[in-house]
Amino acid sequence: MRRLYGILASLVLLVGCGSAPVFRQTGATPSVRLEILAADTVPGPSRIRMPIVDGSGQVSGRETFVYVDSIPVFANADVLEARVLEFEDVGHRKEFSVELTLTPSAKARFAEFTASRVGRPVAFVIEGRLVSAPFVAERIPGGKCQILVEGMGVERATQMAQGIVDTSSFRWPRPMVAPSPIPQAH
Repeated sequence: MRRLYGILASLVLLVGCGSAPVFRQTGATPSVRLEILAADTVPGPSRIRMPIVDGSGQVSGRETFVYVDSIPVFANADVLEARVLEFEDVGHRKEFSVELTLTPSAKARFAEFTASRVGRPVAFVIEGRLVSAPFVAERIPGGKCQILVEGMGVERATQMAQGIVDTSSFRWPRPMVAPSPIPQAH
């Protein structure tokens, strides 16, 4: 785990993602909308330019942008479990991430998806905001991934994890960027 984290450093450790099957069975909606999309560093016909936001929901001070495809590949319904992990960054500061465990069917799709994305970014969008866009180093067969948001404290990480898989009341602060360009299913 430590070696893999070193590979992806301050990005997101990609090892699996998606929402609890209860959404499909009951029609309930999660309180935190998760979308995982293909992304790139160059514009494309179906890509939208999005800035990365930090743990407070504001545009990151580095003003990092990626071009995100408009159709999600994974969403809440693909996540079986979400939990908070604690680690030390390279400066020995305490950081938190949200680890997602995918459903069995999403696990296989995620392995194929990451195999096709080696060397390119994957976008993690929460509530219409791009929170992370790590580059995929290799195919990820394990059905787990981590969302690491710069400056995210344990409270926000806990709220995010709970909101991805249940219908709690977590919401990111009001957007300082344009609303999500991703179409909503009606």
